[in-house]
Amino acid sequence: MNVQVETKPNCTAILHVELPSNRVEKEWAAVAKDFQRQARIPGYRPGKAPNAIVETRFAKEIKEELTRKLVSDVLREAIREKNLRVLNIEGVNHVDIADDKSMRFSATVTTSPEFTLPEYSKLEVEVAKRQVSPEDVEKTLQNLREQYADFQDVEGRSVKWDDFIVISYTGAIDGKPLEEVHPDVPRPLRAARNFWLRMAPETTIKGFCEALEGANVDETRKFQIEIPADFGMQPLQGAKIDYEVQVHGIKNRILPELDDAFASRIIPEKSLADIRQQIETEMSLSAEREYEDAKRNGALKQLLANIDCELPAQMLRNEMESILGDIVRENQVRGVAEDEIRKHQQELVGVANQTARDRLRSTFFLLRVAEKENLKVAEEELIQQISGMATRYKVTFDKMVKDLRKRNAISLIQEQILCRKALDLIASNVTVLEPKNAPAPAGAA
Repeated sequence: MNVQVETKPNCTAILHVELPSNRVEKEWAAVAKDFQRQARIPGYRPGKAPNAIVETRFAKEIKEELTRKLVSDVLREAIREKNLRVLNIEGVNHVDIADDKSMRFSATVTTSPEFTLPEYSKLEVEVAKRQVSPEDVEKTLQNLREQYADFQDVEGRSVKWDDFIVISYTGAIDGKPLEEVHPDVPRPLRAARNFWLRMAPETTIKGFCEALEGANVDETRKFQIEIPADFGMQPLQGAKIDYEVQVHGIKNRILPELDDAFASRIIPEKSLADIRQQIETEMSLSAEREYEDAKRNGALKQLLANIDCELPAQMLRNEMESILGDIVRENQVRGVAEDEIRKHQQELVGVANQTARDRLRSTFFLLRVAEKENLKVAEEELIQQISGMATRYKVTFDKMVKDLRKRNAISLIQEQILCRKALDLIASNVTVLEPKNAPAPAGAA
């Protein structure tokens, strides 16, 4: 067998394969024999027709079956012979079987990018571990108090700062409802009924809370707010919105006392000291995870800086489109208007493209490390990964496996596990250095 590899841009290669006649004749005879056993030819009993007649009568069908069986096997052999890391077989073309039974064909394949594997066993990474302070614990406790707060109606006075008020309101521009003028603007800015608002500058657009200071229950106030030119939603930049707001009630937030009774509301039969300890433990674990992630990410970023390679065009396109879709959906959830997203389309595409390139380079690099280190995916690791996915998507394990097989995604799960194991291996050999500009510990001279 003779195999020539023609390298093309974007991780594409064309394999030109030639098979000697003796290999093809052997396979041809085996396929023709199968046809002979099954052929129904007038004048001959089943399976008794001469080979020459069968081959003449079914020449086209024999050639098609021979091509189907032989090309697949030979292509795998050619890939192994040339040590190609093939990601996908795009197509087989120009299959030709000559009169002497020699065969020629070409196949277009997508290959993994070629690059020199950088040294990854002796890395130095600057990472600081976040220390959990008593103030951090108290801040978390304060957040819990706010979550468990009670609210009491306030009577006999007007609205003041830090109150919680219940309001109904509408917004308009030049006499037209804001929702008609700018339907993409989030509803909380347009209009609402029985809306709870905390009287604090950061809770809504500047000037809204200020205009309600001193209002009384059942009072209606009308005021205009000019939106700043640098406001995050382009349609509203520089707009003048007329609001009409009715105050239905004033609420006073009552925070629970920090005592054992409050602790037992969070976790039954736990004291305040227990809650403090649990908070500190969980925050310390979170800090440790952040530290390990920073170590991994720092090592990977350092290694990728030394890798410059082409990437498979279709894979890059698919990854970029997926990332761009996620970015757009995230902005929509945040309330960013469609025309604002379109305004920054070129910038978003650039971000998605670079992110896609980084992800693919990371994947190919880590898979090469896994190959070099002979890392494998154990069956229990694959089961654990799929079980976690099934739990996340609230389906049975069997259904998750069925769905993954249907999408030919089991191999992708295995690749994810291999990448994670390769990155763990790299991180285990990292030497951590204190950041040069790290702040001095509390109490240091």
